[in-house]
Amino acid sequence: MRGRRLQVLQQLEQGEASADDISKTLDLDRATAAAVLSHLFKDGYVARRTLPQSGRGRPRNAYRVKLPGADNDE
Repeated sequence: MRGRRLQVLQQLEQGEASADDISKTLDLDRATAAAVLSHLFKDGYVARRTLPQSGRGRPRNAYRVKLPGADNDE
């Protein structure tokens, strides 16, 4: 697994996080954090859920490490 993806997974082991959270914690561009999370989701390493909206704009997602053998996807 590539370095950046591994860093993001290690951060998610601490608990659920959004792309904004990951970008701030790991000092990444928000778009980079979102792209890494998207790849991890597509590859089955993380689960995601849509967060409640507090106004206009795109819905935000929260990600967490996917538990083996569990149905973790929305």
